[in-house]
Amino acid sequence: MFEAGIVDPCHHLLMLKFVHSSDHAEYSVEKTNGTKISVYIGQFSTDYAVATACIKSEHRSRFHGPNTLLYNTSAYLSYHFNLQGPNVSLDVTCSSSLEALHMGVQCLRTNEADMAVCGGVNGFLHQKVFYNIYLLVHNHLVEEVDHLVLMLMVMLKVKNSVD
Repeated sequence: MFEAGIVDPCHHLLMLKFVHSSDHAEYSVEKTNGTKISVYIGQFSTDYAVATACIKSEHRSRFHGPNTLLYNTSAYLSYHFNLQGPNVSLDVTCSSSLEALHMGVQCLRTNEADMAVCGGVNGFLHQKVFYNIYLLVHNHLVEEVDHLVLMLMVMLKVKNSVD
């Protein structure tokens, strides 16, 4: 895969956690291939774009642009593992993972998918982004920064009350 070297590290991490979570739930990636699984992922979306903005254009590949866009988070996972349900990437600041979980549950309740992969991923790749939105101060005294990766695999089978 040529683009592996320039893809957002959060996408790599998300793919690894998907495989790990699937295996842990006894659903191999072979078993999920082509199935109706939806993907809802929250991610702080501008960090990788800012961190790589200083790369000279002659050193960028044609994959750089698409790999810095928010939509690509869930689509990357769906495409790579051939998941056939809806996929949505969202960035709603602190509640992205919770909103992703909510959307996944709603998808299952309406029978749009048989399973839903919901969660969030983030990387602390460039301090400038956090300075600009005042989450870090320039003296590097940080009260609360957790390096958190959360991958929830929600498996629900919703049955109609009337069979």
